[in-house]
Amino acid sequence: TAPAHSAPLSIPEPPPLEEWLKKRKILTVSKDGKGQFNTIQAALDALQPGEVVEVLDKGPYRERLVMESLPKDTGLF
Repeated sequence: TAPAHSAPLSIPEPPPLEEWLKKRKILTVSKDGKGQFNTIQAALDALQPGEVVEVLDKGPYRERLVMESLPKDTGLF
């Protein structure tokens, strides 16, 4: 039979954001037109592996985000 408890999950510490962002293409989102995209979903739809989406303003963004098919090694901040 299986033990009543399992070993704690070990998750490595991520690198600092500045280090993780180095050499990555950043897609920008802004409601005022200063970004490449006006909606977060449009930027997510254009996202390629290794790229990230940066939201430049506070919106308001009232979107239902679809993120099931995002490429690997991407981010949203």
